[in-house]
Amino acid sequence: MRVINLSVLAIALIAALGCSGFSSPDDVSDHIGRLEGIEYVREGGLTVGSSAMRMARIGVAAAGEQSPDLLAKLKDVQVGVYRAVDPSVASRGVSASDFARYEAVVELQADRGEDVLVLSRTSGGRTRELLAVIDGDQLLVIQVRGDLDDILEEVVRFAFGRAERSDLASPVLNSLESSPPG
Repeated sequence: MRVINLSVLAIALIAALGCSGFSSPDDVSDHIGRLEGIEYVREGGLTVGSSAMRMARIGVAAAGEQSPDLLAKLKDVQVGVYRAVDPSVASRGVSASDFARYEAVVELQADRGEDVLVLSRTSGGRTRELLAVIDGDQLLVIQVRGDLDDILEEVVRFAFGRAERSDLASPVLNSLESSPPG
């Protein structure tokens, strides 16, 4: 009976992992490398996890700044910078269709020929992950996880305020709320 229970647990874990997103920027670079036939090697990276987030909240609160509670909604932020092992192999470029479990937020090709993607994943009607990928001379992957809806609202309001177009923030936020979850 114990063997059956362990088998069921193992199958459930494998199924759950198959339904999850990428666990790190390295997983994303491996995924893109397989699609492009390019081997990437990590040049640098940074992970800011829950302990660092806790310290940041304390620092923000001590400085008297607003919204340290928004930091509490961040689970982690990870950044990875990669280069192709063989620079003579050209990237085919990345697109949102390469990431089936994500919804495209931004997809464009920059003036310098870089592919820029910002993707999101939702769960329970809430944005739980943002994934930014810039594929050019190097591959840059930024992964942000947590309960991100309130943070995104603050970022949109801040950005339109800085552009002196605060009047556009609400229509943009309304359109995001009315978008079907990915």
